[in-house]
Parts: sequence; structure tokens; C-alpha cells
Amino acid sequence: MAEKGTKEDLNIKDKFYKLESLQVTLYHAGENGMTIAELARKQEVSTKTIKRWLEEVEKNNVFPVWFDDDRCGVVMSRYLPPLNLRTIQALYIFLACRILVNSANRKDSELSSLFYQLSSALPPTIKKEVDKTLTLTLSMSQDTVLQHKIEQLAQAWIDGKSVEITYRGSNDTAAKKRIIDIYFMQPSNRTTYVIAYCHTAKDIRVFKIERIESVSLQKDSYIIPDSFDADSYLSSAWGIIPKDPENVRIRIDKEVIPFITETVWHKSQKIEKDKTHAIVNFNVGITDEVINWIMQWGEHVEVLEPKSLRDTISQKAQKMAKLYGKK
Repeated sequence: MAEKGTKEDLNIKDKFYKLESLQVTLYHAGENGMTIAELARKQEVSTKTIKRWLEEVEKNNVFPVWFDDDRCGVVMSRYLPPLNLRTIQALYIFLACRILVNSANRKDSELSSLFYQLSSALPPTIKKEVDKTLTLTLSMSQDTVLQHKIEQLAQAWIDGKSVEITYRGSNDTAAKKRIIDIYFMQPSNRTTYVIAYCHTAKDIRVFKIERIESVSLQKDSYIIPDSFDADSYLSSAWGIIPKDPENVRIRIDKEVIPFITETVWHKSQKIEKDKTHAIVNFNVGITDEVINWIMQWGEHVEVLEPKSLRDTISQKAQKMAKLYGKK
């Protein structure tokens, strides 16, 4: 990864802005596009340079582009019509994208392009912060293979096309092929998950994108059932793993009461307070996500029920004490 301010970093940013400017020019040219010579004049570079830029765009799938003899343009069907966003709405998009950047900690060319577009529309005070975020994203390392998989899966979801994936589960010794119909894509735990109907399991399953080794678009189309609702499907999940819900009751001491009670960790959360403690109730599926959340609070949180969860936390705490008690 290039350090901030280095020549390499500046070159990356300069190239990014040039290609984004190219995209904007071609977008405004509309369905008919323009000749290579016209594009070169508008960009104030030679036709040789424009051809080199366009080759890079096509090779790296920077944005959807077409060529016809000496003309070129962007594939307009891949773009949304102009949105009449209020300033505060654009700001919310920026803040949401910041969450994705901080979560993934890797360069994403689509996010970078979005920041570029937001920067051109937001007031100066916010534009400055968007530009800083854009510079940060451009300096991050990029996993082009992973990004390509995300884009393939997202496009399949948009188009309603089945995909064949090769998937290696966390406990699998070998990857397995399966056909899936994508119902939803959900960011969680510093990554993105695909919620899909699996034709092998004949049921809805959750797939972590990093564990998908290959993606192949299929000709078959599908329709997401009206009965499927992502929020309902994930209602019992602490994060991304749905499971039959149980009543979880924990006692927290006064040292961490503000840190826990000022945040809504799950929509089922209910809080009872007294002078020295607070009791927090959740109705969630008990998974590693819940266990890890409880354990991060250490001795400040005690599980009251269910007993099975209390026993699990106790066993893990004893193992940790034994590990750190070694000399």
C-alpha cells in the first residue's frame, strides 16, 4: 500500500480523476456516444492517449463502455436516471458509504466513483471531507478478484439471474458447486453476505462472499417470492446468522451501563435499571456472534439466562483464565 502523499499515491489519484472525467464526458454524450477524436478534444489529450485510457477502462471494467469503429460511449442502461436528492440525503449516502469503507478496509472502485460524484454536488464544507475519504479509499489495497465477484453477484441479483458458485464453507474440506438465486445482499461483520435460495439444499442459505471461489452467471431467471422479507428472515439474528430465538437475560454493572444501554444492539432489546445494575433482555438466536459480544464486556456483564448460554460463557472464561494464567 502506498503511503499518503507519495508519488505513487498521487499517480493513482490523478489516474482515477482522469478516468472519472472520461466517464462523465461519455455519459453526457448519451446513447450515441462520440468519436474518439471528439473525446480527445474534450479531454485535451491526444487520440493515442484516449485509446490507452479506454483500453484500461475496458480491461479493468472501470465502467461499462462500448465501441463501434471510431465511436465509443457508456452503456446507458447500466446507469440510473438523475436523482433529485436533497443535500441531507446525499450526506446520508456519504455517511453510509463511510461505514462500508471503515468496515471493509479495502479499495473499492465503485465506492470511490460514488465519492467522486458526491464530491461534485455537496457544499464546500462536506465536499472537503468527501475528498479526504476518496483519497483514503484510493490509497487502500485492492482485491480485484473479490470486487469482481461482488459485482457479478450484485448484477445477478439486479437482473434476477441464477448463478453457479463454488463455495467452501468454514467446515468444508473441499469447495462444492451449487446453483443459487440471490434474494438479498447484507453487509455485516466487516464483509458482505449473500442470502439466497440454494438449489442443492432446497432452502434459503447465507453465503459469505470471501468463501465463494467462483461465480458463473446462468441463463435461468428467477423471481424472489413475495413471502420473502430480508428483515423478517434476519429478525432473530444478532448479525447475519438466523436461528430460533431464545430469551437472553444479562446483568450489567454500573461501569458499562452507559456504553451498553445508549445503543440499540437488537430490536428486541428491553432494559430495566436500578442504582447499581441494569438488566437487559434480548430475544435472539444464540450464536457465536452473541457469545462474542457478551464476552467483550468481560467481568462487567453476567448472563442470567438461559443456563446453556451461561454455562458456555463460563467454560470459555475458565479456558481463557487457564491460558493467561500460564507462566
